[in-house]
Amino acid sequence: ELDLLKSKMYANITHEFRTPLTLIRGNAGEISEHQDGETREKAKCIIQGSDKILFLVNQMLNLSKVEEGNVPLHYLQTDLVAFVKFVTGEFQGYAEMRKIHLHFESQVERLVMDVEKEMLEGSLSNLLSNAIKYTPGGGEVIVSLRRLALPETSDHQVEISVRDTGIGIPADKLDKIFIRFYRVEDLQLPCQEGTGIGLTLVSEYLKLMKGSVRVISSPGKGSEFVLTLPVTHNAEAEEIIYQSGNTFHKVEESKDDSRTIEC
Repeated sequence: ELDLLKSKMYANITHEFRTPLTLIRGNAGEISEHQDGETREKAKCIIQGSDKILFLVNQMLNLSKVEEGNVPLHYLQTDLVAFVKFVTGEFQGYAEMRKIHLHFESQVERLVMDVEKEMLEGSLSNLLSNAIKYTPGGGEVIVSLRRLALPETSDHQVEISVRDTGIGIPADKLDKIFIRFYRVEDLQLPCQEGTGIGLTLVSEYLKLMKGSVRVISSPGKGSEFVLTLPVTHNAEAEEIIYQSGNTFHKVEESKDDSRTIEC
C-alpha cells in the first residue's frame, strides 16, 4: 500500500514537471543554436539535464499507467533481429564514453514476428543503461538473441539476453530487484544514480507481452538479464527498411509467405 501511495504521489508530481521541463529544454535549444563558446556549452548541459529528468518523468508516468491498466498494446510484425540491433546501436556512444565494449550477436539472421516495439525498446533501454552504468571501464556488455523451440509442442519462443562483466548482484538481493523503488547499493560504485523503477517497468512490460524476465548474477563477475517472448504471427505486417552491411533491404512479410527484396 505504501508503494502504491508513492507511485500515485510521484505520478501526480511528474505530471506537473513535464511542461516547464519542455519549455526549459526548448529555450536552451534556441540559445545553443544562436550562441557560441562557453554559453553554447552551458546550454547543451541544460539540454542534457532536461532530457535526463524527462526520461525519469516518463518512466514514472509509464509505471503509473501500467499499474492502472491503461497501457494499450500495439503489435506489428517486424524483424526482431534488426530491431534489437538498432536499439543496441543507440547505446554505442554511451558505451564508448564509459570505455565499455558493446556487442550484438544473434543465432538467426532474421526473425519476423509480432513485436510491441515501444515496450520492448523501453525494456532493452533500461537493461542496457544499467549494464553500461554498472560495468567498470574496459568491461563488456553483450546483447544476444536466440530462438527456442519448446519440447513436444509447436510453440516457439525467443530469448534476448543482456550480459555484462560488471559488479554483479548479491544472491540475497536477486529476488528484490524487480520491486518498485528498490535499489541495490554497492560500495564499489556508491554514487550511481537511480530511482529503483526501471527494472519494475521491465518486469511489468514483459508480463503485458506474455513474456518473462529472469536474472543470473555473481558478485564481481557480472549479470545477465534474459527476456523471453513468445513467437507469434497475428499482427499486421510492417514494411521494414533495415541496413545489413552497406545494403538496404525492403522486407514484406505475411503470415504464409516471406521474401526479402534487395533495393
